[in-house]
Amino acid sequence: MNFVIVGTNFISDTFLKAALTTTNFTLYGLCSRKITTANKFLKKYPKDNLQQTKVFLSIAEVCADKLVDAVYLASPNHLHAPQAIQCLNANIYP
Repeated sequence: MNFVIVGTNFISDTFLKAALTTTNFTLYGLCSRKITTANKFLKKYPKDNLQQTKVFLSIAEVCADKLVDAVYLASPNHLHAPQAIQCLNANIYP
């Protein structure tokens, strides 16, 4: 299952640290408003686990990628509903 994390805050760190303890988790992508923020976030984790991670700059980009199966919404709370609706319309599980 190809996961995308939307957001790069502390809860994203918590989620990713837990997810990386499993053997069948793939972080397919990370969505952040700035590529520099996304790259800074990804540098905190071992390269072997995240070498194929894509960086998305908007939820629209995430929804346009047909390989995304699910997202973890770690964006500000007021964005959860509209982002979840966009994902559901793209057949992505939020």
